[in-house]
Amino acid sequence: GADGTMYPLSKTRFADIRDGSSNTLMLAETKEQKSSVWMDGTTAAVCSRWFALIPPTYSGNTVAINYKPYFDYTAVDPSEFGSIKSEYGPSSNHTGGAHHLLGDGSVRFLSENLNVGTYDALTTRASGDIPGEF
Repeated sequence: GADGTMYPLSKTRFADIRDGSSNTLMLAETKEQKSSVWMDGTTAAVCSRWFALIPPTYSGNTVAINYKPYFDYTAVDPSEFGSIKSEYGPSSNHTGGAHHLLGDGSVRFLSENLNVGTYDALTTRASGDIPGEF
């Protein structure tokens, strides 16, 4: 199910952010021109990792920050994934990372070398996996 904060038809309230608003990402900066798909917080793997042809998760093994291509389904049947193809997910023209808005209203510059488990934890709202220092 959906474990992020914002996604189509979401009715997520701040009370639903049980991991703490300072530990939960709301938005990420992106330089994607076609579709800002990262903002769909449906699942942590969709948000924090780049697309890989590794069933059943289809998620890469590193963070998606500044990773290119973020979501490229050209090696498989495009009808399986709809019309969304993105060069970038969370990204920026800044060296080494991208800005992210957290639920407490703060903005943090997160490194593209951030531990993937930490980034996964930041994308969920109530999984109990509180990230360490980031």
